[in-house]
Amino acid sequence: MKVRNTNLSSGLVRSEGAQEKKREPLPPDPGLSSREQKRLRGEKDVEFEPLLDASEAASLLRIHPKTIQRLARLGYVPAFRVGKFRRYRASDLEKWLRSVSHSNGQLADRVDFTKEKSS
Repeated sequence: MKVRNTNLSSGLVRSEGAQEKKREPLPPDPGLSSREQKRLRGEKDVEFEPLLDASEAASLLRIHPKTIQRLARLGYVPAFRVGKFRRYRASDLEKWLRSVSHSNGQLADRVDFTKEKSS
């Protein structure tokens, strides 16, 4: 039975009966972004979408902050409770807005305002 201890911070891997091995870091590639470099090294790149408060979410939707608070309290708008406050994700608000839209997403017919009306 082999016992394996992994120390992630130093990059050392120990196995019973084996000598210590140190992983060589990949050299930085100037053509890759830092996110791509982390992905190639196998590191987790955890980024959270910032949460918006009621006033920021309301300005995004161009409504009053009390309106979005009421809609969230009634369960119409997706929101997260953080303590006693509600927080919103911009992507969730966009999905919600698209799902409740009464339009089928088609453009309206073009109207030519340069033509004179015939009476």
